[in-house]
Amino acid sequence: LARSKGPQQMTMEARQAPQSGGLDGLRRWQHRELLRIGAGDLLGVADLSSVTRQLSHLAAACIEACLESLAEALGLSAEGLAVIAQGKLGGAELNYSSDVDLLLIARDEPQRHIRLCGALVQELERVTVEGFLYRVVLQLRPWGTAGPLVSSLAGYRRYLDASASLWERQA
Repeated sequence: LARSKGPQQMTMEARQAPQSGGLDGLRRWQHRELLRIGAGDLLGVADLSSVTRQLSHLAAACIEACLESLAEALGLSAEGLAVIAQGKLGGAELNYSSDVDLLLIARDEPQRHIRLCGALVQELERVTVEGFLYRVVLQLRPWGTAGPLVSSLAGYRRYLDASASLWERQA
C-alpha cells in the first residue's frame, strides 16, 4: 500500500487490463487501483501529494489504454493525435471525485480523429455493470462547447494567438 506506481508501470498494467474482459477489464483494474490508493491514504502510509499523483497516473493510464483499445477495435489510428490533460489531471492533482479535463489536438486533419475521440469520451463516461471510468469535461477546448471536438495544431495556435483568454494561454 505504501509503494507508489510510476506512470510507466500504471500504463503498462492498464494496457494489459482490457485483455481480460475488454474495457470492463480496464474498469475492474481501475477499481482495484482506486482501492489500493484509497487504502494507503486511509491508513496514512501515503501523503496527499502521493495520493493525488497516483490518482492522476491512474487516470492518464486508463485514458491511454482506452484510446489504444478503441483505435484497435475501430480499425483507426491515433497517430498524430494528442490527448492533453488540463485542470487537476494536467497538474497531477486529481482527487477521488475529479472529472478529467481533456483537450484533443490533431497534428493535421482533425476530422480524421473525430470518430475515435467521440468513442473515447463515450467509453470513458459509459456506465456498465463495472461502473464508469471518468467524467470527461471538454469545455476547455478552443471556443468551448461551440468549438470542434478535435482541433488541428495550427487551428489551436491561431485560437491561442487571436481569441484565447490569458488563463488559456497560461494553461
